[in-house]
Amino acid sequence: MAAPSTQAQAVALQLERVRAKVALLYPREHTFADVIQRIENDIVSSRAMRIPVQVFSGSLNSQTTFAGTDLGVGTASTYEVETTTPIGFVQATGWSLDSMWATDSNEQAVESFTKRELKNALQEFAAFQSVVQEQDSTGTIDTVLGTATSPNIIYVNNPSRFRANEYYQVLTAIGGTNYGTVQILSVDQQGGALYVTANGTATFGSIAATNVLVINGAPATAAGTSINGLAYANQDVGNTGSYLGLSRVTYPGVFRTPHIAANGQALTSEMGRAIVQIRRLVNGAESEADFVWYTGLDQEQAIEALSLQEQSVILNQVTGSNSVDPIKHDAPKTFVGRKLHVSATAVPGRLDGIDVSHWLKSSMIPGSTGGDPVPLSIGGNTEFQMYGTSGGLAAAVLTYLVTFYQLACDSPRSGGYIDGLPVPAFLPLGSVNA
Repeated sequence: MAAPSTQAQAVALQLERVRAKVALLYPREHTFADVIQRIENDIVSSRAMRIPVQVFSGSLNSQTTFAGTDLGVGTASTYEVETTTPIGFVQATGWSLDSMWATDSNEQAVESFTKRELKNALQEFAAFQSVVQEQDSTGTIDTVLGTATSPNIIYVNNPSRFRANEYYQVLTAIGGTNYGTVQILSVDQQGGALYVTANGTATFGSIAATNVLVINGAPATAAGTSINGLAYANQDVGNTGSYLGLSRVTYPGVFRTPHIAANGQALTSEMGRAIVQIRRLVNGAESEADFVWYTGLDQEQAIEALSLQEQSVILNQVTGSNSVDPIKHDAPKTFVGRKLHVSATAVPGRLDGIDVSHWLKSSMIPGSTGGDPVPLSIGGNTEFQMYGTSGGLAAAVLTYLVTFYQLACDSPRSGGYIDGLPVPAFLPLGSVNA
């Protein structure tokens, strides 16, 4: 008996629908890099850049009668030179020829694989560099809080500071034993975890709490061996050590950043005002025109909690039949009247203040705007052929983004920070991830 045809018989005639939109399934932001994007930028050679600063006031004042008195011998201001040396970074991207040819037109694919990857490379470079610009000049990205096996997991304070597929060095401490590298398979922000592949050189069983995860390729031997980032400029170590080549003990108090240690106490408006006031005390009362805040999602929530404490709802003045939503769509965009920049990659439990007028960049590569990448070009070529094991050509292409730059804040006094702030227990950040 004859039977109607089935769907299986018609499969060969059916078109396969592919959504034209490609969804991004991971965060990619560069908030801190954006904050300092428009600061001064200078082209430099491989020699250290010299930043002249006026450290101490000059001249000698005294009261006199002018009745033949000795008017004394005058002096002048004390000047010094801060120094910075550029640091190089490279990002490599590659693709096979078949992946390029198979997606080269609208008839073949929803988007050109090669063109999309070139755009992705720029965005990834910016996201990576933004975190680099937040660190303390040692190359440290975060500290290990703990590990787990099957699968291999590293728990950290803020997983958003890491990129999947990247390699990072693992050390006992800066200047300590270097265990080698780990490659990140996946970043689990909600679990406070980094899933690790087997491709790194570090023996996973050697990794332990308090180890540091460092930029791949960084010397990781001491401060000053990577970018002089936010955590380098905003630190209060008293009058010990050096800052941009100048000894703090020689100029006591000059290279200290206004600082409040919260020691677990929740953020208050008074703390924010106190940082502003300490800044004005050490820089002058009219010295804060370009001062802004930079912090993470945890302290943004703390600031919103402060604003909610000041709110009141008078029900007989509310129209309609719905209850009042106690929280508006967005958290406050300012704190104690200063603009607030919030980033998922910021260090948890910390609120930083920045005066962008005191920050500068120096770049060795012409066309690179202080950390912005440029394609590596040799003889006008920016795409390079790979070679196979036979010595012949390989069906693949490489391209590189490069930058060679350094950051500096000429006056650590111009900033300010509050650390030791608690992180909400329901946010997977900081010690919550231990």
